[in-house]
Amino acid sequence: MQFLRDFWYGNISPGEGRYHSKKEYKEAWRLVESMEDKLKEQLSPEDWELFTQYQDAEGKAGDIEDADIFIEGFRMGALIVMDVLLKTA
Repeated sequence: MQFLRDFWYGNISPGEGRYHSKKEYKEAWRLVESMEDKLKEQLSPEDWELFTQYQDAEGKAGDIEDADIFIEGFRMGALIVMDVLLKTA
């Protein structure tokens, strides 16, 4: 049960390094940063503040969605294990 203990204490983080090493991820973030720089130049300070608030809200919503997807993945994994062990197929 060492895996579960490590997982509980945060020694294992499934999302860590998940995308950062992928070339596509790095390219996508370069594009995002470039577009953000252009927006910052073009928007008024008030509009820029509104945009950053939008980004924060969208990030929070995304975090909630990611957590739900993560949990659902575990549930599906458990169902797969149960199906294999119980030989229900």
